[in-house]
Amino acid sequence: CFSAWVQGAAGPAKTGSNAMRFYVYKRALMLTAATIALLSGPAEAATHHTVGTSEKKPLTTTKDGNITFPANGSLAIPSSTNTTVPSAITFDAAAPHTVTMTAGSKLTYKDTTEAVGIQAVPGAAGEAILGGTIDLTGKGTAKTGILIGKTTATTGTFTGIVDGTNNTIDGAVSTAIVLQSGSLLEVQGDGSEGIYLQPNVTVVGDIVSFGTIEMLPSTANSTSSSGVTGIELAGTTNGSLIVGAGGLVESFGQGARGIVVGGAVNGAIQNFGTIFVSGTQSTATTDTGNPVPGSALIVSGNVTHGIYNAGPLTYSDGSTAASSISTNGASPALLITTGYLGTSTLLPVTIGGFA
Repeated sequence: CFSAWVQGAAGPAKTGSNAMRFYVYKRALMLTAATIALLSGPAEAATHHTVGTSEKKPLTTTKDGNITFPANGSLAIPSSTNTTVPSAITFDAAAPHTVTMTAGSKLTYKDTTEAVGIQAVPGAAGEAILGGTIDLTGKGTAKTGILIGKTTATTGTFTGIVDGTNNTIDGAVSTAIVLQSGSLLEVQGDGSEGIYLQPNVTVVGDIVSFGTIEMLPSTANSTSSSGVTGIELAGTTNGSLIVGAGGLVESFGQGARGIVVGGAVNGAIQNFGTIFVSGTQSTATTDTGNPVPGSALIVSGNVTHGIYNAGPLTYSDGSTAASSISTNGASPALLITTGYLGTSTLLPVTIGGFA
């Protein structure tokens, strides 16, 4: 049987000890070839990527794994005039990953229409922990600082992770986004959003901001509609929306809005900081013809666990800082209404009790 196997090889048949040596030698070659084939196969995704001091290419969790910006980390996506542009960072892996921006780090994506800083696509999982700066200023419109969904209509769920370290208010549940104290998310351009949850998309986890979300119109002091919004939740939030102590959500321009909740929030809306809208960033220079903002907080979806605007419970309560929801325009600071986002069927808005 062995001789017949050897006879099939090129050249004369080998017998005895020579045949055994040939068999061992040939088998060693086969094993070596198999090893090379394994080593030369498709590379697995990296488990971690540390952003350098001057990176320019978009990153994804499928390709790059967990993404960390050190204090001097910088990702600057070049501006583009293309009709379709990539997101700077994309959560696209089903396994949970984190994107962590340390204080001092920076992500810039300037002068680009429809630019997206961080995108979390449905079906992915993870958490964005932002301690640095995301800068989407300059020319262009319809930008989004953090997008949960896709640039086209879609459905699905983005799932956060439990983070008791950074979510100090509700750390026992999942968290999708945390802006740490001192962080800045700045977006400029009419029709732009700071954080946007698309319709028909679900996020599982809290959205928490102890930092600053600042929205600017394309042209300062313009009376044409800017439509900028600090946070818009048009889908379903299985968690809470929290503006933490020291947190600031501010939008400027004609019709500017602070926070818009159009979908269901199966949690609470909690404000320990400031939600503010204004037509201008500085004092108006004329008595007439100035831009007028919209409402600071608009609720047009059910909120299971209520709305809480923090403040002292009594005159002697010195431990609870006063929060603020305000506008310098004619619209109500807090507007609760049905069908705000144009829903064809008007349904009651139910606000549960806060506990």
